Amino acid sequence: MCRIISITPGAPRKAALPPKLGALRPEGFAAPAPAMREDDEVAIEAGSFLFGDSRKAHDLPAFRIDRFPVTNAEYAAFLKATGHGAHRHRWESALKERPDHPVVYVTWRDARAYANWLREQTGQPYRLPTEAEWEKAARGDDGRLWPWGNDWDQARVNI
Repeated sequence: MCRIISITPGAPRKAALPPKLGALRPEGFAAPAPAMREDDEVAIEAGSFLFGDSRKAHDLPAFRIDRFPVTNAEYAAFLKATGHGAHRHRWESALKERPDHPVVYVTWRDARAYANWLREQTGQPYRLPTEAEWEKAARGDDGRLWPWGNDWDQARVNI
């Protein structure tokens, strides 16, 4: 079963790097990095769900997706290890001020490079989610408009 990482806005989490990657902690980030745990992922069962605005049934195999987005600190470890040319100037202050917040200002290519690097470092089959996988993980299989149901709730969003 594939393991999918999430590089999207969302709730902050404590920065967690797999044990092998803990030594790659970026400068200025002194907090210990606990090991990734199995409960940091959510298992999504195989089956159909109502996809997109058309709400047509769409079948997917089972997959696992990270419960939380990739943090600034996790992404900085990738940059430190690889020298990848991401838009560092846009989020360096975020790394220092908010290492446990979701990484921002990364392109799809940057995100894909991070997933490929993480797969190489851990030996786990990490990759980015497809649009359908992301939607099923976020909305469920019953066609909800929002992850929490069909009624908008301003208290559940961070905008």
